[in-house]
Amino acid sequence: MLIISYVYGATFNSQAIMDWAHSHKIVVVEDMAESFKGNKATGNLDADFSLFSFGTIKTCTAFGGSIMVIRNDIKKYK
Repeated sequence: MLIISYVYGATFNSQAIMDWAHSHKIVVVEDMAESFKGNKATGNLDADFSLFSFGTIKTCTAFGGSIMVIRNDIKKYK
């Protein structure tokens, strides 16, 4: 499993990492908890899991709630 974590509101193009991980049958978890930018934030659609936090203090809490988006069938990695 590979976890990509975006912090302090910053994100980057992670497509090359996603492609490499999937070519090696590695599950990718994308941690968007500190970089949620509103209802148009989707994360990378190639991530197997994306985590979002709706808290007001991103670096300390998920007080406002959170959600996990599961996109792919991880059975394909076995």
